[in-house]
Order: sequence, then C-alpha cells, then structure tokens
Amino acid sequence: MPAIIFVSGYAAIGFLMTMLCFFLSELIGAVILPRLKRGGIRVQRRNRGSGTLNWIGWIIAIGVSLNFGAAGIGLLPTWMYFLGIVLMLSGIAVRQWAIAVLGRYFSNVLGVQAEQEL
Repeated sequence: MPAIIFVSGYAAIGFLMTMLCFFLSELIGAVILPRLKRGGIRVQRRNRGSGTLNWIGWIIAIGVSLNFGAAGIGLLPTWMYFLGIVLMLSGIAVRQWAIAVLGRYFSNVLGVQAEQEL
C-alpha cells in the first residue's frame, strides 16, 4: 500500500493552492504584466529554448517528488511540510516584488536593456 503523501486533506489542498499561486503569479507577474508595461520596447532573446527546458525540468522534478512520496522514499517530518510552504510563499513574494521594482525593464532574459540605467 502506498504511503500517504500529505499529512491530511488540508495539507494537500494547501500544497495545491500554493502551487496554483506560484503558476498564476508567474503567468501574470512574469509574462503578462511585463509585456503590457514594456509597450514597444523589444527585448533581445539570446537564450532560445531555455524557458522550455526550465518547464520540462519543473514537470520532471514535481513528478519525481510525488512518486517518491507515494512510494514512501525520503519521507520528512510534518513540520518540514509547513516550512516548505512558508519558503515557497516567501519566494513568490520576493520574485513578485523584484518584478514590480524592475517594472518595464523586467524580462525573463537576464541582461540590461539599452535605455535602462543602473
């Protein structure tokens, strides 16, 4: 019989809501809003394909971790779950703050734009 991945139904809902928050914040904060703020400014895309590779890596990592949990491999204490949720939400907040501070100069490509002052 497979091990229970989450300590309760509430924990599973908390995890799924946190992941939904992450994906929605990335879609809205890192894709949609920066494109609207930039207007006509074009961002040079030099690292083609790295975004796709990043998403494939995320899918594989989540799949492996859920399968390890279901198999009972590397189970952690309950408090580690809550620490992980707090760290995930903190990371989302810091990333969205950075996106807001950079404003129209934010892009998913690392670099400095021509008219951007440091």
